[in-house]
Amino acid sequence: MITLFGKMLRKLRIDKDVVLGEMAQSIGFSSAYLSSVENGKKKITDDLIYKVTEYFSLSNEKIEELKQAALDSPVSVKIDLSNSVDDERALVGAFARKIGDLSEDDKSDFWEILNR
Repeated sequence: MITLFGKMLRKLRIDKDVVLGEMAQSIGFSSAYLSSVENGKKKITDDLIYKVTEYFSLSNEKIEELKQAALDSPVSVKIDLSNSVDDERALVGAFARKIGDLSEDDKSDFWEILNR
């Protein structure tokens, strides 16, 4: 599944007429890695973001858009529960297992709770 970051990266490449392999070599990553990032299979690193912004000489506005896209495109989320009590670990596990089953209303309710 292509992520928002992947879409932005592909658009940058297409707009600048740059092929994946050329960009990969120029910024010091493999083509396979960049392809995996674009497709949401690999983690987006700060180093990658920096090198992409330098390679394309992005404006501050575009840099912020790219950074936000990276934040909105996690491959996975790790949560350290080592200092949590049993019921907190159970809650996180249950949420992770059921997140795909939540309705839009349920998601809205969760956001409301989290934003208090």
